[in-house]
Amino acid sequence: TGSGFCSQHTLTVEFGLDTATTVDSLIIRWPQGGTQVLTALSANSHIWVTETAPSYVCGDANGDTKVNVGDAVYIITYVFRGGPAPTPMDAGDANCDGKINVGDAVYIISYVFRGGPAPCCP
Repeated sequence: TGSGFCSQHTLTVEFGLDTATTVDSLIIRWPQGGTQVLTALSANSHIWVTETAPSYVCGDANGDTKVNVGDAVYIITYVFRGGPAPTPMDAGDANCDGKINVGDAVYIISYVFRGGPAPCCP
């Protein structure tokens, strides 16, 4: 966690690049579920990255701030009946595969009724 009783330290990560002079991309998967991609990083440099919480609830396709069967129905309506899209679209991508489809509805149903993994944020 980076801290302890009456103390705190930075959470530093170092990468060995051998003879490479740049990093094409660095993908950070944050504990809150978000993903951040940094590109074209120079070797022998320091970068500071801070996790920011998503401005939406992951899996909350209908925007009511809860993840429940209503979100699965919302996604099914969007996919098969041309209903309104989730706003933002990432909120409906419950399984983080980069698409909004019936798989997201199944993922939410599994989470709600079977104790499956919580929806993630792309």
